[in-house]
Amino acid sequence: MLLFNPVSIKANLAKFQTLNDCRKFVRVETTGYSFTDPNGKRVAKYGIYWGKDDPRNGIRTLPDGSSNIAAMLTAILEAVNVAREEDPTPSLLIYSDLTSCETLLRDLSGWAKRDFYSRNHSTKLKNAEILHELFVAVQGLHLKIKHRATNTPEEPINRVTSAILETANKKIKEKTENQLDKETEGKNKYCRTDNPMDSVAKIEVKVGTTLDKSGNLAKEESQNWQKVYVAMRCRNNEGFVSAGFCTHWLDGSTARGKSFRYAPFPVTPFRAELAAIEEALKEAVDAELENVTVITSSAHFMSGWRRRWIRTSEDHAPFTGRVFYERICDLCSRLKQVHFRYEEEDSESELGKDCCGTPAVLIRILEEAIDRNEDAIIIRADSEKLIKSFEAHLEVFTVWRRNGWRNSQHKRIGKSAEWEKAWKLKQKVHVTWEIMDTIDDNDRQQNEKIPVYEKRKVL
Repeated sequence: MLLFNPVSIKANLAKFQTLNDCRKFVRVETTGYSFTDPNGKRVAKYGIYWGKDDPRNGIRTLPDGSSNIAAMLTAILEAVNVAREEDPTPSLLIYSDLTSCETLLRDLSGWAKRDFYSRNHSTKLKNAEILHELFVAVQGLHLKIKHRATNTPEEPINRVTSAILETANKKIKEKTENQLDKETEGKNKYCRTDNPMDSVAKIEVKVGTTLDKSGNLAKEESQNWQKVYVAMRCRNNEGFVSAGFCTHWLDGSTARGKSFRYAPFPVTPFRAELAAIEEALKEAVDAELENVTVITSSAHFMSGWRRRWIRTSEDHAPFTGRVFYERICDLCSRLKQVHFRYEEEDSESELGKDCCGTPAVLIRILEEAIDRNEDAIIIRADSEKLIKSFEAHLEVFTVWRRNGWRNSQHKRIGKSAEWEKAWKLKQKVHVTWEIMDTIDDNDRQQNEKIPVYEKRKVL
């Protein structure tokens, strides 16, 4: 004999009906979040994800000072408004990371009765304007709002923004590939001066994000570790693309404080940044350091490092520069602990100014000449103004040194230690300046014939 429980049957039928109803809904996922930027301003953003490759997907920024709650509510409001543009308006199921979203529709009715004032009618509710617009927008719409967290302690990456970024990355990749096909016609190698993927990665990677050498969010403090900043510059001089990078150790002793190198060919900003990180880790290994923090302004690198260099797209294609990644991993294995921290670059900061400009460039040139055992060099430049600037500085070296590296007003000159170092190096090398013509194809062909210089090994 079979016995049926009527209550159980009704419950199962209700679940089936709910599941069947949900299948008729158009689903959309939303998220909202806020953070403090390097200038101390509060920035809020929200994202809406309708589905893979949907042109309605997007991440947008609210005015300065907005909160994460305002961002979450605005995301729901925009999803409703976009759905209303369709004819007929579909039934809508919105997933939101707002914890109180499942009672939001009921709460809106109660708040509207008191014109979105607090219970004692003394002040307006927070985000009252957004709540009022949302109340008006949902009228007559078949709508359900369910809570779904976009990130967890185990999965700190925002699931919604990651899905949106995958679509954006795909579009940029297609655009880049099309541009690459045009520019590489008849060429075997490709150089560029921009990195569009970095601007996309900045949406995902927040300033101050710190990753360990396994790609996980760093939990330990690294305040007492040696810190090294890395940076790169990439320029296009009438079709000739060149890039260089530098490392800057705050302690001033590791790798003589600063080092400057040219980026390997083919030249791209991302490859130059990877070369800078690799160089910093080499210097840490050579100095026999145990713990080091590498500070980079490449959000693209941070995104790739966190994902272990594999994109989360369907084809799981790796990031570019895989060879650099593997070498960086090898260097990390030779150090006890390594942290990578993301900070936005500020060329106007004291550190930024310290790594750029006349003394730094001059020191780099003279050190390279001394390493090659050259006692006289000819420096060619395509700017007469640049040459005159260098010559003027070289002429005042003697005056500055005689005055104790002070100017005519007896004040300490800027970057006096740098200029003093340049003067000492200048005593070992005779410098001659020449103005050169614009680079042409013949110059490039002749340049390729120059053998690669290998620095002598220190025994």
